[in-house]
Amino acid sequence: MTYIIYWARLLSAILLGVHIFGSYGGDPIASFVIGIGWWAIAPWWGRLLRKQWYELIGRNKQ
Repeated sequence: MTYIIYWARLLSAILLGVHIFGSYGGDPIASFVIGIGWWAIAPWWGRLLRKQWYELIGRNKQ
């Protein structure tokens, strides 16, 4: 499971980098920095969303 999450994060960072690269006139430094930033923030963001999702499900069960 961790293996799948690792590759999903890597792919999302690459795709985001490619998107930024196209948006900012092909600046590789900016796209690389934003891709690495996304790579760093993705696990924290995932935990935050998962926590909110579980709270939502918990409220629906009651």
